[in-house]
Amino acid sequence: MKYPKISSSKPKAYLYEDFSLGLGAPKSVLENCNNFYYFNGKFTTRKTLSTSENDIIHTTINSQSANFELTDSTIFLNGEYHRVGIIITTDEMSYTDYNFVFISHNSEHINAGNIRFSRVSSSEFNRPRSIMVFSGEPTNGKGIYAFIDVNTPNGDNVLQIYELNYNMSHWYRIEQEDTYIPDYYINGRGTMYGESEETYPTPQFKEPINMLNPKYNCYFTSDGVSSAFVLPTKQMSLSDTDGLDIFLSLPNGQKYVWNINGKSLISDEKVVGEYSVWVSFNALSGGLTFMSSPSGFVPPRSEGLTNNLKVTVKNFNKSYHDRIAGMKKALWYGTGNSGSRLCITGNDSFPSLVLISQKDQSLYFPDTNQFFVGDPAQRVTALARQNKSIIMFKEKEIYSAYYTSGNFAITNIHSSVGCDLPHTVSLCDNRLVWTNLNGEVYMLSSLSQYSATAVYKLSNNISSILKGENRDDMTMACACTDNDKYMLFIKNRAYVMDYHAAIKKSTSSFISSVAWYRWTFPLPINITACFAFDKGVTLVCSTASQKHYCHYLSRLDSDDRCDKIFYALSEEDFVIKSEPVLSTIETVLLDGDSPEQNKLYTDLYLRLFAEEDVHIDYRSCDGDILKSAVINIEYNRVKLPKAYRLLPLIRSPQLKLCVSFRGAAEFEGLVFYINKLSKMH
Repeated sequence: MKYPKISSSKPKAYLYEDFSLGLGAPKSVLENCNNFYYFNGKFTTRKTLSTSENDIIHTTINSQSANFELTDSTIFLNGEYHRVGIIITTDEMSYTDYNFVFISHNSEHINAGNIRFSRVSSSEFNRPRSIMVFSGEPTNGKGIYAFIDVNTPNGDNVLQIYELNYNMSHWYRIEQEDTYIPDYYINGRGTMYGESEETYPTPQFKEPINMLNPKYNCYFTSDGVSSAFVLPTKQMSLSDTDGLDIFLSLPNGQKYVWNINGKSLISDEKVVGEYSVWVSFNALSGGLTFMSSPSGFVPPRSEGLTNNLKVTVKNFNKSYHDRIAGMKKALWYGTGNSGSRLCITGNDSFPSLVLISQKDQSLYFPDTNQFFVGDPAQRVTALARQNKSIIMFKEKEIYSAYYTSGNFAITNIHSSVGCDLPHTVSLCDNRLVWTNLNGEVYMLSSLSQYSATAVYKLSNNISSILKGENRDDMTMACACTDNDKYMLFIKNRAYVMDYHAAIKKSTSSFISSVAWYRWTFPLPINITACFAFDKGVTLVCSTASQKHYCHYLSRLDSDDRCDKIFYALSEEDFVIKSEPVLSTIETVLLDGDSPEQNKLYTDLYLRLFAEEDVHIDYRSCDGDILKSAVINIEYNRVKLPKAYRLLPLIRSPQLKLCVSFRGAAEFEGLVFYINKLSKMH
């Protein structure tokens, strides 16, 4: 860059123009900076926040009984990913409504109906304990489902399943037994098969039991000799609402159905030809026997038909029910030939449990795909994808699951590092990055088991700053990735990791090449969620005045000089106000490579663009202000940096600059002219 020449040959010029190392790097010129970063090759102020009245998600005033909650759920709708929010409203007398809102990565929100929980007695509600929302294959609606664990007045928890209708106005209830019923057992044989001289296929287990559905099918082939058939499940305990449905298809095309309830274990009677036939069931042995008075009944030979005797068992498994009912987190992923599968976790009663659905079926959770991962007392905090694996973060552990040879292989990646801030997990150049409550940022570089290089720390340069963050604020942290930048938001602050220069480097070089910058946004803004999309970053924000809250969307994509955020105008209204971006640059001590020698700082050239006057503080090594100055900025139509000359004339062994801007700015660098004097003693 070009600076004017000075006539004196005595002072020596020192150029400082590379700010790409960011904060805290060993050779960085920056000791501190706020609201600056590198963008398109320029060291410039961050983009500003924009919002409008249409971006309000929900407001709450003192006279209302309502609350807004942003869930852990992410759904795929109309070609975009959305976070799911719930506005909870109640009259505190007869009902509580859960009103759903889908918040897109493209900075839009959609109202999506409500589910009502009504009073069931003079003193009790059916109240949800946990909610999980996900998108899957449609059943009778939009293919967006809600699993709600409802606490009933008698203390039981009941899983309720809902699907959003096509026009996204209502949620319809789906009974668990209306989900996928697996064919658990096929090619079953009668107890007298050996005397039949028939050759039937070998019995086999076909599909695992669906943990979501209390029903499963077992198939047998009648051989004309056997009157009894044995189910593969024994020692069953059937409640009054459990039972069996028996379907018999005969070669002549006739079909018969018997029903057994769990109380009597005896079916009703059906007339088959000249026989009055009923079926008895022995829950202990699993034996199913066809009976007739007075001479008994043997189902006719199938004559070429196989699996002509179908038994649908309904046997409620409370353990399976309770494991699914409390889930809160869901993530779709694909692993090679296994197709797309839904992975769910987050049950407080089973903190280490992870369930994985059948291929391309979000309402079928095989009992063979349940895993208690790692330390049973440690909860699974987050799910993410990296390469062909799903990554399961725990508070102090990391595991991966990979589908191979018809099974899931669970691998322990790290046994002492985990993630306790689940919304900070984001994919950066195909490597997961996340932040912990202790103020450390990590990267998952390898999926190898027990590898010493699987997890790397990225936050060494700003560790002291992050560790100084308020712990309560940290619990609400969230992050996203945009334009090769990992953006960590903590209340009204952001820490931006620029890894553009590190993308093509090895892991060790990647770590040393990332640059960190710090941003602040005007109070009383509180950033609760963030999304990155092709049109920029969208933030879910809240602001409050006592019990008066406003939740709204904001876009971090504006080139305007001011942030636009909502403020409380009164206890009943919010208004949008504009706040100019205030940014600062603080250099390290500039000493001309001789900190022990006294110097005269004669001339300073700053090359910059600014919209308003720029304030300069010259500080000593102790931080004391030695002198202040102002650069008067004239109107700059082309908005390009230009050089400004100052005459500090400060005698000191070391000196640092603090430059303050208001509004949009760019900073290209500085040149100090220093005249070295006598050495300090």
